[in-house]
Amino acid sequence: MAELVGVGGLLGTLHHWVLPFLGVFWPLAVLVIGLVWVPFGLVAYRLLRRISPARVGVALLVLPSVSVAVEALRSWQHLSGAWGLLGSSQWQVRLVLGLAALGGVWLLSFTLVTVNVGLAIGVLPDAGRRARLAGGGAAVALAALAACSGRVRLEPVVTGVMHVAGVQPAPCPARSAAWPRTSG
Repeated sequence: MAELVGVGGLLGTLHHWVLPFLGVFWPLAVLVIGLVWVPFGLVAYRLLRRISPARVGVALLVLPSVSVAVEALRSWQHLSGAWGLLGSSQWQVRLVLGLAALGGVWLLSFTLVTVNVGLAIGVLPDAGRRARLAGGGAAVALAALAACSGRVRLEPVVTGVMHVAGVQPAPCPARSAAWPRTSG
């Protein structure tokens, strides 16, 4: 039951903006969005229920891949669009901007999930010492590598200032004294 509350909280937080527009169909929409994450849960259960050092390696590659695939599917326009992607939450972290430049939001999501899987394996009570060390060690090594990729990246040379203005097209109101005609 606690898992359902956690998943419901996550989905409610990510998709709170669309709930008022769904009316009575919001439970159906939450169910559809939640079903997208079922493959990740099944793969995580299969890989992490009996943990061994070999399964740690498989879990560190497969679980982030499934997570990124689910995020790619969930970011499809008809399933809410690219809203709340895990990698996009790191846009202010300068140390991982090198990863973002290399693989975009998907590489950041992959890295975050890999580190979290490694940390989760590192604290699993049923895992043996070697498996916990492998998972925790992989998490620490990958986090350090991600941070180092941002440290090694050279900062661009600032040569001047550029002002950018955004214009959103919209229908113009009827011409009146407030909107005089300025061209021929």
